[in-house]
Amino acid sequence: LILMLLYYKAGSGDIPNIIPSGCYPLILVLFTLKCVLTPIRTRGPLWRGIGAVISAPLTRPTFFHTYIADVFTSMVKVFQDILWTACFFLSGDFLLLESTKENFENSYQDWHTTRWYKNIAIPLICLIPLWIRF
Repeated sequence: LILMLLYYKAGSGDIPNIIPSGCYPLILVLFTLKCVLTPIRTRGPLWRGIGAVISAPLTRPTFFHTYIADVFTSMVKVFQDILWTACFFLSGDFLLLESTKENFENSYQDWHTTRWYKNIAIPLICLIPLWIRF
């Protein structure tokens, strides 16, 4: 919540622009990744199960693997959001100020309207959990 407030205040110019306003969401994503990946000792079985689900034709499935695959089929929208977030940060759009986006429409990249994103990446993200499941 604090990072969201800092992002809003930095974008509106209410606080000094020491850190670019787009870096606050990046900090939040990095913190979330840290929480998902660590501690390895308690997250290890989950990640081994995810690896077994992804390599399902090569491994013997158990009930736990079937359950993870079933959860993946319910998380298609979440996977689309993860793809959008990755493209947003990798394109560098998060470094642009909000005022730059409003004043210069062509200053940010239109990766979310391109053919590869709309017609290839999003359908693949929708298909992969179903393909893994069955």
